[in-house]
Amino acid sequence: MVKIKLNKETRDLQEDAQAKVTKNNYQGDWLKFISYVKNEHNCHPLDVDDNESAYALVSNYIEWIYQNINAKIFKGISEKEDRKKISQKQNPYYKTNYKASTVQRILAAITYNYRNHQLSEKSENFGKSILFDRQNIDINKTISSIVRKDKDKKVGQAKELLKKDIIKIIDSINKDSEDLADIRDEALILIGFYSFCRRSEVLNM
Repeated sequence: MVKIKLNKETRDLQEDAQAKVTKNNYQGDWLKFISYVKNEHNCHPLDVDDNESAYALVSNYIEWIYQNINAKIFKGISEKEDRKKISQKQNPYYKTNYKASTVQRILAAITYNYRNHQLSEKSENFGKSILFDRQNIDINKTISSIVRKDKDKKVGQAKELLKKDIIKIIDSINKDSEDLADIRDEALILIGFYSFCRRSEVLNM
């Protein structure tokens, strides 16, 4: 039987195909996963022995970041060397839970890194890679549950404000008012609308 491996040029081509932003996000997500595994299990993600252990580890992790209150603290901290000095509170989303879409991106990052790194010397399969499959039953069930929960949350949410609603709100504010609260409210509403700011970003102004 003939066994052929990808050459360096092919791997380089695959690497170049990824957008820089995607690579940057993947790196941050992987570093946070490493930090979690170290804190919870005193090991590295690449120390696992097999696919089954990797699936269990990742399933537990994505459940944790979605539901555990400590994950909010974890969310506001960067593990990247060039961002470690940035304050947690400078991240406008650090008080919010991870959304299903973000969890799915994190899973994609972990999948990519497992497939493209070899297992460590502590693993029984040292030198091999985890052929991580996101369709694995445990991974799939966990992600599907998170997506369903997110959809259920959105059912009870208020509808988004439309342009006509913003106009009505602005028109209700007295244009000749010298009340600083009125001036502030009008400014924040208009800035938020025209800059597409999230609520958390407007509140941080």
